[in-house]
Parts: sequence; C-alpha cells; structure tokens
Amino acid sequence: MIKAIASEKKVDIVVTRRNGSDGIVTVDYTTEVLNDEGGHNAKIDVDFLPNSGTLQFEKGETEKTITVEILLKDEGIERDETFGVVLSNISPAGAKLSKKCNQVINIVTDSEAKRKQEALA
Repeated sequence: MIKAIASEKKVDIVVTRRNGSDGIVTVDYTTEVLNDEGGHNAKIDVDFLPNSGTLQFEKGETEKTITVEILLKDEGIERDETFGVVLSNISPAGAKLSKKCNQVINIVTDSEAKRKQEALA
C-alpha cells in the first residue's frame, strides 16, 4: 500500500522495469475506485482526479512515475480513503515490471500519517 499525504495534493506511484532494460516496453495504467465494504473508498472528483495513460520505457530506462492529484477537503476532516492504480497491456508480453499490477493508494491526513509513523517508531 502506498500512503498519500492529503496536504501534498498528489501521490507519485513509481513503476519499475525489471530484468534488464533492452528495447522499448509499454504499459497502460488507470486509476480506479475500489470496492471496500468498510466505507473507505476514495471517490473520483471528490478525493482524487482520475488519471490514465500509457507509460513507455525507452532502452535503458528502468523507472517511470504515475502522478495522481489528491483533492483537498476542509481542514480538520480526518481522511482514510483508498483507491487503486491498475497496470495492464504490458508489451512486449514477456516484459517484467513492478511486482504488483494493482497498487492500493491510501489517502491520509497529515496528523493521521504522523500518528501512524509514531506508532511504528
């Protein structure tokens, strides 16, 4: 799971090319609303802006970044919402990218993120 601090207004998802960097590799990506029965679903155009496209790794490139804009809410509102980023249509077929084709992004308030970090310390 990737943490997105709401006040930073964006989250960067790094996609890594594995097993070499010869030739060109492409992959499609899209954001999606998750079906979380706990009610922590981030909503498109309320919590984040949808994003989709195609990443193209040129010969020698091993990392690309997908940026998703996080929308601000009224100050004082605690946030704990999730959405997904899905990778698909990797070409050529044998190319290897990040370990997961589905990434879960968790939007949190600064105070919540700080508490969670303190709990881990």
